[in-house]
Amino acid sequence: MGYIATPPKSYRIIVSDENAYVLNWPDGLATVSIADPENPHEIAYYRYRVGGLGALNDYTVVGGYAYVANLEWGLSILSLADTENQQEVGFFPMRLVFGVAVSGNFAYVANWENGLQVVSIEDPENPEEMGSLGQLI
Repeated sequence: MGYIATPPKSYRIIVSDENAYVLNWPDGLATVSIADPENPHEIAYYRYRVGGLGALNDYTVVGGYAYVANLEWGLSILSLADTENQQEVGFFPMRLVFGVAVSGNFAYVANWENGLQVVSIEDPENPEEMGSLGQLI
């Protein structure tokens, strides 16, 4: 059985193909190669902008992109095309972001202040808000 040390505050993992994407609080996304399960190794680490409440809360990996929810800054879209050199290719600013899910060309973002926000990601470099369902209370 293999083992790799990750930062002490790793709290969410998604496996896609031969990589595991490990979210580390408060500021990073590690990409770990699991092609050889007995010898996992980190191949990239994306350090996200932080400040104030800028903690990474949630993310999902779909179609070669990671969609990252940052509490204070908003929704970041990272290209995973070059596994060893991940880059933010798109960003949609919003505050108090707690979760993100992707279906088709849309990201559904859980926002503490504005409820559910729907963001078009048809062009990942230029995400656009399509609508929102505000707080019900």
